[in-house]
Amino acid sequence: MMNLLKLSNVSKLKPLAFILAQLVLLLGWANVEGGTRIAAPSNLSAVASSTSQINLSWSDNSYNETGFVVQRSVSSGSFYTIARLGANTTHYTDSSLRSSTTYSYRVKAIRWSGSSAYSNTASAKTLSIVATPTPVPTPTATPVPTPTPTPVVTPVPTPTPTPVVTPVPTPTPTATPKPTPTPTPVVTPVPTPTPTPVVTPVPTPTPTPTAGNTRYMDSSATGANDGSSWANAWTSTDSLGRVNSLKAGDTVYISGGTSGSTRTYHSSPSDFWIPTGGSAGNPITYKIAQDSLHNGTAIFAGSSTQNRWIYGNGNISNVVISGDAGDGQMHFSVTGVNEAIYWDGAINVRVSYVNFGKMTWGPRFQDSTGLEIDHIYFYKTLDPAEGADYGVKLTGTGGSTWDVNKFHDNTIYLPRGTGGYGDDGIQGGSAISFYNNTIVGYYESAFPAPAQHQDGIQTEGSYIRVYNNTFINMGNSGIFIDAFNDVTNLYVYNNLVYYNDASLMNDYPQGIEIGPDGGAGKTINFTNVLISNNNVANYAANLPAIAFYAPASTSAIFTNCVFDNNLSYYAGEFPLGANVNAATNSRLSDSVQHFMSYLPLSSTSLNSSFKYDFHLSALDTTFKSAGTDLTTYCNANQAGTALCKDMGGNARPSGSKWSVGAYQ
Repeated sequence: MMNLLKLSNVSKLKPLAFILAQLVLLLGWANVEGGTRIAAPSNLSAVASSTSQINLSWSDNSYNETGFVVQRSVSSGSFYTIARLGANTTHYTDSSLRSSTTYSYRVKAIRWSGSSAYSNTASAKTLSIVATPTPVPTPTATPVPTPTPTPVVTPVPTPTPTPVVTPVPTPTPTATPKPTPTPTPVVTPVPTPTPTPVVTPVPTPTPTPTAGNTRYMDSSATGANDGSSWANAWTSTDSLGRVNSLKAGDTVYISGGTSGSTRTYHSSPSDFWIPTGGSAGNPITYKIAQDSLHNGTAIFAGSSTQNRWIYGNGNISNVVISGDAGDGQMHFSVTGVNEAIYWDGAINVRVSYVNFGKMTWGPRFQDSTGLEIDHIYFYKTLDPAEGADYGVKLTGTGGSTWDVNKFHDNTIYLPRGTGGYGDDGIQGGSAISFYNNTIVGYYESAFPAPAQHQDGIQTEGSYIRVYNNTFINMGNSGIFIDAFNDVTNLYVYNNLVYYNDASLMNDYPQGIEIGPDGGAGKTINFTNVLISNNNVANYAANLPAIAFYAPASTSAIFTNCVFDNNLSYYAGEFPLGANVNAATNSRLSDSVQHFMSYLPLSSTSLNSSFKYDFHLSALDTTFKSAGTDLTTYCNANQAGTALCKDMGGNARPSGSKWSVGAYQ
């Protein structure tokens, strides 16, 4: 999140305060408290102590800090926050890392009024996993057949310098009791004389299922509990995490009881469930059962000793976890844990149709790719320490094209305090498409300070698409492109940001912010950026609905950036950065008839039964069929799959031309 003093908020200050604020930005004094600068930590060192752990230490040079922030990057990628520590801390251990991987770190001191500069950057490479020496093969890989009247001939070589793999019959018309002597020793025991000895390997016992098998889990099963059938089903996720019977391509059906009922599952490890992964194109799938005898709701009930529902560290990839019974409902429910998911280094993982209910942390994926998180519900509760910073984290994602990672059709509730402070909904990285999500901020009187400004989606990078999302009552912005590095290929369209809480008007509610945050003297390039057809309503009148901007200490260059056909309630609130094409800006002034059902926010509470409807009214003659055709942007890299739908799911355009705003 940006420093608490933001350019978009400076306009609210009195003239003298405005001048002082500009001086603060220009002179780099945003981290000054009471005239005293917060000194930056120094002498940061990073030392790898194992294949998954790096120890950090630094010098604390400040006396007035309230804590420290530790940031990490992987393989020279973007830095992101991994820990917030208390005052006077000089050590931190970063664990659960990947082996043979270089991690870089930096630390800064923080105080309620701001923060220090970052320390030096220190890097370390986790140790490599030392392969266990492969034992020397024994002369026979399978048991040597015993000399019975009818021994089984196996292809296993006997312990000779040059073993003969298969017993070759003597080259005679008829079988003889033993092979003709050859320069190499004869395989023993001598096979029984048969007219035509058939060389057939002894079948290997298969107690575990082969790829593509179906397995079962039901907490009420009383049979053998080997997962082979509903009667013999596994009874807890302990089995899923510990047995080695699952193979790539397998499917595990989890019972929720009969339709409309529930089954409850418990687990003993500290992390409720560590899934087994599959292979590329052949994942292991864990899903709710599909038949009416088992497609109720599976409840995963954690305990006070369990931290997470799923722990996926250690290169566990190619996994599908789905509570979808084919009816569009969430048949997986998680209770009793503090964190939904922690997964580092995931590849090709999908989690869908899960009700996480109320908990402190939502799904957290780091340094992962090929992610799809969809149809989840998460109500973030207050973290007494700091507010936990975010609801969902998808940082360190990678990809050089569209839709490598997807976050869609989810509902998230986030706590916020006053002053625009609160937890971000989603903190993301590159190559992510965010669509069809609803993110809502709710007031929490005990929200701690200091904290960060609350944004629905905060992300940066390349190949990012944000469309058809609804943001309600965010403490700061619905969408914040917080660019510490260059941004290329960013499409933000068909989003709706609005407020129906009058108390927020004393804070910083606005629509969409896009700007550099790379530090003094750094230039951030924005290339191929589209901001179009977004609706912003009931935000603070003296703040921008949508803004490109650059703080005084950082410069921005906009190339091939289009900013048009966005609708807001207030007129004139579209500040633009240099070189942004604003030729076709459209905006709503003060004629509320443009919307089907709308009430301007006032100091009095709105009727709770009132429903907003931001479709264009039949009385509108200004914005219908006046929008820009975004078909090219919608279909970018989609091989013809149309993504041009409005907020209501209707194809655009419904007539011959596009309408302005989020609805056709």
